[in-house]
Amino acid sequence: MSVFQTSAPGKLFLSGEYAVLEGAVAVVTTVDVRACAIIGDVSAHVSPVLRAVADMVSGEIFTDRPPDVAVNSDAFSASRRKLGLGSSAAVCAAACGILFEHAGLPIDDNRDRILELASRAHFAAQG
Repeated sequence: MSVFQTSAPGKLFLSGEYAVLEGAVAVVTTVDVRACAIIGDVSAHVSPVLRAVADMVSGEIFTDRPPDVAVNSDAFSASRRKLGLGSSAAVCAAACGILFEHAGLPIDDNRDRILELASRAHFAAQG
């Protein structure tokens, strides 16, 4: 079965948002705002986040450069202002998920690996 789209939810910190920067534990929940990824239809500008995802999966699940991925994260903004719901992390997760599915590696069987690569890509893009 071909997958045409994947998505990942945003997150909301309930406690410890800044404490995690010092290595403390936070309490987080998902929200019903999603980043949606598709293969192809990529604009001339590729974000640093999507470039980092492509770099992470190159050599991991593809022998060459992975296919282009476009991610819509418009729901994470209102009136051109970011809502602070973790759009870049959701973009990384959705992009990694669709690339795994495209490579024939189901998300359900590879959640830990997708989390690892998406987290590394997110850190590489954001520092």
